[in-house]
Amino acid sequence: AITAYHDLLDKQKPSTHSLRWLHSLSQAYLSLGDRSEIPKKIDIYLSKILENTSIKKTSEYAEYQNNFTTLTLTLHRESRKTDDPLLWKSTDGMYDVFYKYFPESPQGAIWYHGAQRKEHLAKYSESIQWYKRAALVTDYENKDDSLNSILRIAKNLLDQESIKSKPNIDLYSQLAQDTEWYIQKFPLEKERDVADVLYTEALHKSQKLQHTHDYIIQRIKELSSNAHSQALFMFENNRLYRAKNWIPTYEFSGRAMKVTADEDLTLDFKRKLNLIHQEAAFQKAYELEKEIEKNKDALPDQMRDWYR
Repeated sequence: AITAYHDLLDKQKPSTHSLRWLHSLSQAYLSLGDRSEIPKKIDIYLSKILENTSIKKTSEYAEYQNNFTTLTLTLHRESRKTDDPLLWKSTDGMYDVFYKYFPESPQGAIWYHGAQRKEHLAKYSESIQWYKRAALVTDYENKDDSLNSILRIAKNLLDQESIKSKPNIDLYSQLAQDTEWYIQKFPLEKERDVADVLYTEALHKSQKLQHTHDYIIQRIKELSSNAHSQALFMFENNRLYRAKNWIPTYEFSGRAMKVTADEDLTLDFKRKLNLIHQEAAFQKAYELEKEIEKNKDALPDQMRDWYR
């Protein structure tokens, strides 16, 4: 049977029949227990078949995607059960072929289980992208878990990076994009507050202070300075304070004071905003005062402006 299917696929012009032959060839290899050949043959023949672009518009193409998903998940279950390295290699090959040929697939299960596999291999950034695709399948049963997994992995990566001596700006930028995606696509999800916290941390650490502050001020406006938006402000203020970044601290607290001027805030938060604003000005003046002691060309007026 394997030889016959090879002959058909090699000699016949690509058509919807080719998809059925290819699936049958894969099943034949599966029956023989030769899993390693399955992703290889699919890659070779699918590339040839899809040269006929009209095939993608057919019901047979949609059916083949379903069959491909079923086959891939079968291999995944076998691999998980046996933990056979060769089976895992075949499973990983199937996921690679899937991503190559079906990047727009609406099959939630294969995106979800592929994401789990990527996560197991510590390919965390890839895993997030696969979870995102699973989460976009509206009626997929593991949609919520996919969304939660995105935030869980993002938090773990942020925590891991925070203890390293040299920041990975590219990783922080990617995490900012991933959490922003969550916020934009699912603004009403119950974990939105968590996404806000992770997004502003990643954005800050990707050295985009202005964007970070713009977003937090926007959230303060939207939420009328509730406990969550106040927490976002304080988290960012703490990051600025640890870095002794006084001018952004001064400007950021000033913006927060301005947008909350007419709100009925708790006295405690109003007091915090005022103290932060004043402390930042004092610290900046103190820095300038020390600079004047070292550099006679420094302008005393700058120092007096900040003390004022």
